[in-house]
Formats: sequence, structure tokens, C-alpha cells
Amino acid sequence: MNLDATDDNAFTILAHPVRRRILQEMFEFKEVTYSLLSNDWKLKSGTIYHHLKILDPYILHKPNSAYRLNDAGIKICELFLRSSKGKLTVEKVDALIRFPFPIVRFVENNARIILPMVIGILLSAYVLSYRVGIVILGPLLLPTPDIIDPKFVVYVNVGSTLLFVLTLLGTWSVLFSKGNGSNWNLIIMLLVALAPSSIILIGFYWVNYFTVFLVPLNLWILISLFSQLLFLFLVSSSLVVNYGVSVEKSIMLTLLNL
Repeated sequence: MNLDATDDNAFTILAHPVRRRILQEMFEFKEVTYSLLSNDWKLKSGTIYHHLKILDPYILHKPNSAYRLNDAGIKICELFLRSSKGKLTVEKVDALIRFPFPIVRFVENNARIILPMVIGILLSAYVLSYRVGIVILGPLLLPTPDIIDPKFVVYVNVGSTLLFVLTLLGTWSVLFSKGNGSNWNLIIMLLVALAPSSIILIGFYWVNYFTVFLVPLNLWILISLFSQLLFLFLVSSSLVVNYGVSVEKSIMLTLLNL
């Protein structure tokens, strides 16, 4: 079995830190038990079975519920844990997802709670947007001239967000096809990544509710850049974790859609 650090299947296996940790544990200590993953690592049953299913081509399941590497698993570990090219690939993944991964994992584990909360934040922001005159174009925030009808701002915000989300989902559905729940995780992560711009808009509403506050242009630029960078990191890391997309490809795809 010939593997390369740029091989899509190999990269998909190693892109998720949990899967990489499981393989590394097997590589160093020969086997991993379900109780270790559940009790010591505090992983949920669904999470354990999900990752073990993806790792199935690279592991052996012993009768005593212990998991060990097969020959293909040993080769993939040697590639990514020992070769210089493989180590560089892993380092790039870790550099991208070091900050966003805890958020991505939290979203994955609490999707049913987070989804209604995020939708509520987005809807609240769009309802209040006519009061403060802010247009949301994806993660981009722009002040509107006074001559624009305030209610039109709401229509623009809702329409632009729907178009933005559908464009991204359409692009990714063409490029990737996963039947393991990754699509659902990515949709929720996309909405979470759009939430910061809505929270900023809600914050402006409450500031303007108590006092008149004029935002200089350079501050608008900084706010929009911050919102877009946060979106870039969250969505790119989710693409890497859920789809095994390379770091370069995930950033390029997110930037193109931005």
C-alpha cells in the first residue's frame, strides 16, 4: 500500500485530531480500548463509533474490545508521525485548527442546542438591523446611507445571507460527498461562523439605544476584518476536520466564497 502525505484518503484519516490521537496511541502503546476512549478521554459513544468507523481500514478489532493497528495503519502512522513531509502536513493542520478546533468540537457535540440558539441570534440581528442601518453581507458588516429605506436593510440582510449560505453549501456539495453526518456538522458550523457579525450588530443596537455613537471608517474596517477572519478560521478548520480537505484548499475555498 503506497501512501503519500498528499493522499486524500490518508489526509482525511489524519485531519481530525481525535483520529490522529487514537492512531498515535495505538502506534506507541500497541492497542486502545473502548473504556480508555470513553472514561479516560471523555469521548461520547457516538463520537467513538464515528471515528472508529472511519479508521476501520487501518485497525483490527480484537475480541476483548481492544483495537490495534493493521499493516496499513502502521504505514500511515509511520508516514505522518515519522516522515518529514508527513510531520509538516500535520503541523499545518494543527496551526490552522489550534484555535477553532475546541469550538468545532463543542458544536459537533451540542448541535441540537446550538442550532436554535444561532438561528435566534441571526433572526434577532436581522430584525434589529433596520434600527441601526447595518448591512450584513456574509461575515462583512457595512453601514448604510440614511437615504436607504430601513426596512429594505432587513430584506437585504436576509436575502444576502441566504444567498451566501446556499452558494457555500452548493459549492461544497459539488466538491465533497460525505454520508457520515459531516454535511450537517458543516451547515451548523457555517451558521455559527456567521453569528459573530450578528452579535456585533446586536451590540451596536444596544449602544445606540442608550447613546448616539458614530463609528469612524477605520473602525468599521477593523470590525469587518475581524468578523471575516473569524469566519475564515472557523469554516476552514471545519472543512479540514469534517472533510479531510488540505489546509491550503480549505482556506482557498473559503476565501473564494468570501
